[in-house]
Amino acid sequence: MKITQIMFSEGWGGAERLFVELCSSLAQEGILIQAIVRTGFVRRHALENIPGLEMAMVRASGNWDFLAAAKVGRLVAHFQPDLIHTHLSRATWMGGKAGKTHNIPTLATTHNRIKLKYCRNIQWFSTITLDLAEYLEQNCIDPLRIRTIPNFSTFEPVLLPPPMVRRSPVFVSFGRFVNKKGFRVLLEAFRKFIDLKGNTKLLLAGSGPLEEDLREWARALGLDSHIKFPGWVENIAALLDGADIFVLPSLDEPFGIVLLEAMARGKPVVTTRTSGPMEVLDESSAYFADTGDAGSLCAAMVRAAEDEEGRIARAVKALDAFNTLYTRAAVVEQFKNLYEDVINDKMKNG
Repeated sequence: MKITQIMFSEGWGGAERLFVELCSSLAQEGILIQAIVRTGFVRRHALENIPGLEMAMVRASGNWDFLAAAKVGRLVAHFQPDLIHTHLSRATWMGGKAGKTHNIPTLATTHNRIKLKYCRNIQWFSTITLDLAEYLEQNCIDPLRIRTIPNFSTFEPVLLPPPMVRRSPVFVSFGRFVNKKGFRVLLEAFRKFIDLKGNTKLLLAGSGPLEEDLREWARALGLDSHIKFPGWVENIAALLDGADIFVLPSLDEPFGIVLLEAMARGKPVVTTRTSGPMEVLDESSAYFADTGDAGSLCAAMVRAAEDEEGRIARAVKALDAFNTLYTRAAVVEQFKNLYEDVINDKMKNG
């Protein structure tokens, strides 16, 4: 089987992580992969020197870059894949166009509510959540051509959630420092937690355009002695292992791979009620808070800190869910089955 995977994002988030880890995982399974990425992609090194995977870079300056689309078409024609799999809008438009030109079936993974004008030449869809599948169905996409396949994590899961040995918990959160991740709300909630419960610590790892604003806000809230900003951390497992409770304060979170990483390491999770976390977890496996509400987030953090029995039970259930649904083996197998269905459909129906 030969698969062309296309993504033209420059940054690094959940969609990009799925793209990179799916490409490398499929190659390890013996599938020949062509990975087409944007020139300057920050994680292109992660796709280098992998047997069975060839990477090509394209200067894609916009969603309607016809020169880039023409180059994608030439790359696809040379590789002659059985299937084109696209991620995010720019790649979906260009990959769909190449598929139509060369009579190759196309599959798009929707990581968010993509504008369907980019999907004119896409025959099949995979969505990371049921919410996104429902969005496609509401926009007249045939439900028989939609599969919901979640993101996955390559983290090695712990056997059992570790006990919290500190008198006061260490909270941890990480991600891109952008508004939708809700870190400003987290700082306000953490200030309230300290006012209620006394001295404790927060590890807030990541980077992004709001980094200095968050540091200034932490200082304004008097959190200098309670918070650490370790910057962008590559070893997320070690970061999680050094804390007791993971907090996801997002204002909008279509999925949240960081959740899977915390689940794998056996950490109790406090999260806002956004679409992704509410599909991955429930009240029996996490502590939920209202989105954008520092008081509600603080209350959930207090419950997690005080509820020893419930905290352990939730972490155990979340770990079980990870091992069943969100490992690399479980998710990659679903993609391989979908690829076979798409290719067989093309052979049967032309």
